Amino acid sequence: MNKHLILCPFNCVGLGLAAMDPDWWPKRVQIFRQTCLASLANQTNKDFTVWLAFAEDTNRAQARALELLVEAEGLRVRSTFCGLPYHDDKFDGGLRNRVMNAARVVRTCWRRKSARGGLKALRRMFADVNGTLPGRVERMLCVVEGAEKVLLTRLDSDDCLREDAVAKIQSTDFDEALMMGNGYLYGVPSGKLAKLEPETCPPFFTLRMDGETFSNPLKFRAFWGDYRSHEDAPRVWGPHYLENGFYCVTTHDPKLHISGQWQHPFRGRDIIGAEREEILKRFGL
Repeated sequence: MNKHLILCPFNCVGLGLAAMDPDWWPKRVQIFRQTCLASLANQTNKDFTVWLAFAEDTNRAQARALELLVEAEGLRVRSTFCGLPYHDDKFDGGLRNRVMNAARVVRTCWRRKSARGGLKALRRMFADVNGTLPGRVERMLCVVEGAEKVLLTRLDSDDCLREDAVAKIQSTDFDEALMMGNGYLYGVPSGKLAKLEPETCPPFFTLRMDGETFSNPLKFRAFWGDYRSHEDAPRVWGPHYLENGFYCVTTHDPKLHISGQWQHPFRGRDIIGAEREEILKRFGL
């Protein structure tokens, strides 16, 4: 039996400063429903499980309410409360990275005109987040039991997959990893749509591993090798790509630090008219 997981980290990426604001959760849930969940509910092949990854201190009642939203769309869902199952490059050691993290905290507080959560985020900068990864992985691999093969697709909770993405991934023959190249950029407030043409590997890829590798923490971590960022994926597992157009990155209010920016360095041409409407429809938007 094969199983396909779509991993959606919800509040456990990077410093998590935005998620420390009480106003963040309902806003993020709304964005998740409008974008990520809408695109998953729109898949032609729904033979997958949504894996919601939460921070350890997440309110369980809020998490359960989010699970119910997924289940209401007829989708399977599992949750873990151990953070990310892989290395987070925001917590790499060294003075340079800590200075960059401090700048992110200051920038976010300035955008929100509030220092709420700032001190906690600054303290977290010095936590050994990647050092605790082995123990956390051991607690979260229960999301799959008894599978011969496991597909693991990474999808941020505010981004989208095209309606045929799951079907395409499951029907494509590849060894360890399948990357996605160019996609789209959608500005939710403005309704603008553009091509997205990154010069490096974007954070949309699927891993294939046998069930024993997935369920064994040591083998699971060994499979990831020296992966530190999504940009490393082609080097770690080999550059096997789908054709373009299977993902869409969305942007929101930068003051809340809950998305990327419309003024993206890899943004290509704007898409308008009937072409825009057809593309958005294919993403469930």
